[in-house]
Amino acid sequence: MKPLIDGDILAYEIGHAAVVGYQSEYPPWSYVADLLNARIEQICFYVKATEKPAIYLTASGVETFRHKLYPDYKKKRKYVLKPFHYLNIRTHLKGAYDTIEVSGIEADDALAIEQYKNLGQDPPTIICTRDKDLRMIPGWHYSWELGNQPSWGPIYVVDPGYLNLEQKKSYKSLNGTGLAWFYAQMLMGDKVDDIPGIPKCGPVKTYNILKDFYDEEDLKDRVMEQYHCYYGADAEIQYELTAQLVWVIREGSNE
Repeated sequence: MKPLIDGDILAYEIGHAAVVGYQSEYPPWSYVADLLNARIEQICFYVKATEKPAIYLTASGVETFRHKLYPDYKKKRKYVLKPFHYLNIRTHLKGAYDTIEVSGIEADDALAIEQYKNLGQDPPTIICTRDKDLRMIPGWHYSWELGNQPSWGPIYVVDPGYLNLEQKKSYKSLNGTGLAWFYAQMLMGDKVDDIPGIPKCGPVKTYNILKDFYDEEDLKDRVMEQYHCYYGADAEIQYELTAQLVWVIREGSNE
């Protein structure tokens, strides 16, 4: 098993974890490096890695195709404060590990492209990230535990996937895999990435619209109906834009 690890997630997670764990805004680099290396080792252990991990990063300061399609894409991220050692973590990843930095696309896309082209190959690859967006991609997946978020997998995803509505303490959460998860995101959008979807179409409404679907064509028809109801004459344009923003690329180049 070859782990494909989301380095973008690690740079933020470990940077913030070091601040909390060391109880200082400026923890020493040795402490941060130990946390980072331990996390990668932990991931490799839980997925029973037989190959060295590959780490994927999105190039800093370079617009992706999604930003060009939709200028408001991830606009709130501009105001998110990066942890003190953010750049040091990225530099360490590039120097100490087999790290691939991509431009024009995001690390998510690069992970998906690598996994998709290796389906059925030996050894298999496994996408390792806490980003639920990637669960639409076929193949092995693993998400590690963090705070109140439990671990998930290793699990093998196949299309068209499934949807599952879970009752939390005070709210309901929608989870899913494969194409079913892609079409669910077409309805819900993504507040973190500033993708609108269908306003007020939350987890429960989305689940009720898509549950008991037959196949991908059925999923698409149900989603398109909602777009026509909300966007009217602009439905197909808005549908196509949202699809390009939400869809994690499966085929292409990592260069």
